[in-house]
Amino acid sequence: MKNVYTSPEKSKNAQPGKNPGSSASAPGSLTIKRNKNLDIAAKIGCVLVAFVIWVYVMANDSPSSERVFDQVAVEFTDHSEYDVLSGATEVSVTLKGRRSVINKISDDAIKAFANIPETAKPGWQKVSVDISAPSGTTASAVSPASVMLYLGNRTTVSVPVEIKLTEYTLPEDYELGMSNANPSEVTVTGPEDVLSKIKSARAVIALGNVSSSVTSKAPLTLVDAAGEVITSSFVKLQATEATVSIPVYKYINLPLTLSYKYGFYNPNNVLITVSPDIVRVRGEAALAADAKWTYTIDEKLITGDGMYKIPITLTNGVSNTSDATEATLTVKHVGTTTKQITLTDIAVINPDNLNYTLGDSRLIVTLRGPSSSLSYLTAKNVTATIDLSSFKNSTGSVIVPIAISVPIGMAGSVYELGGYNMTVKLG
Repeated sequence: MKNVYTSPEKSKNAQPGKNPGSSASAPGSLTIKRNKNLDIAAKIGCVLVAFVIWVYVMANDSPSSERVFDQVAVEFTDHSEYDVLSGATEVSVTLKGRRSVINKISDDAIKAFANIPETAKPGWQKVSVDISAPSGTTASAVSPASVMLYLGNRTTVSVPVEIKLTEYTLPEDYELGMSNANPSEVTVTGPEDVLSKIKSARAVIALGNVSSSVTSKAPLTLVDAAGEVITSSFVKLQATEATVSIPVYKYINLPLTLSYKYGFYNPNNVLITVSPDIVRVRGEAALAADAKWTYTIDEKLITGDGMYKIPITLTNGVSNTSDATEATLTVKHVGTTTKQITLTDIAVINPDNLNYTLGDSRLIVTLRGPSSSLSYLTAKNVTATIDLSSFKNSTGSVIVPIAISVPIGMAGSVYELGGYNMTVKLG
């Protein structure tokens, strides 16, 4: 504020009857005038100082400050016979107190408790949450005030993988084989009351048009005895999918293919019929296309006309679906006959100069061929040979096969019947 001093001399000069806005002063007195602008500024300054002080107090030590803690872990006090398998594990807590105290509190300094009663049953249970606030604070709110918990006995079981094939078509003479799943069973972990309802883990595969074997992956779904799906967030499968192999089989009528071991038989010298000559077989589609039923006739073992049983031997990958387990060969020789010749001169191949003694000095051989050829054969042009080459380190009696040979010109049409062996003593 600025003070204004007026001298007596100046007062005397004032004109009588004039009042410039203030009353006349006595000679020798002071007159003080106030500046309104300065007065307003002073008041504003006081208000600002008070506001700053208020802000400081509110920011640092307000007696009624609140703070929200969003991730306070809930501790469970379990008095029941069941385990807590799932449920809310965190709550939001609002604390009230001095700001200077609240600002120093961490989430783990607040204790939240949920007390599970002894009477709790398996399944979902609603449990109230209690808060233990740090010293100097109070809990003004907790959200949620109660939590939902899933109670039960956790256990593990193994269930089989069940394969369900849908939406497929097969050509005529095709069929689906037994499907296999890998793994064939899965381990399931979860609440005992839920696991007790599970019958299997189902793998569903839509095949479409099928003409060959299929391998496919499929997700696993738990089902009960009625085939209804069991879903639970508390159930865990060790494997969530399976690899399924589905064989597709084809049926074909397979004829017999005959062959001859030595080539002596031909349509001109033998008539052969087979019953059955066709068998119904089944195999995976790719293998069935190349399937064969073959049999090789050893002409030297067919001693005469008659019927001979032969096995039905199929190539790998196909199986016989007919009732027959063997076939019957009916053999009738045409234009050939048999002749016996007694051989007394037996040749011996002995490269190692072994000491040996033949078990017999003669051999009776039966030959088959055209009559004209057989009439020419005698003991002089039919040879029996024993080969000791493979008995170098042997001693004692051994059985040695005998090879029969006829003149070269007859070798394709004349042959011995049966097999011939002789006992030879070595050493």
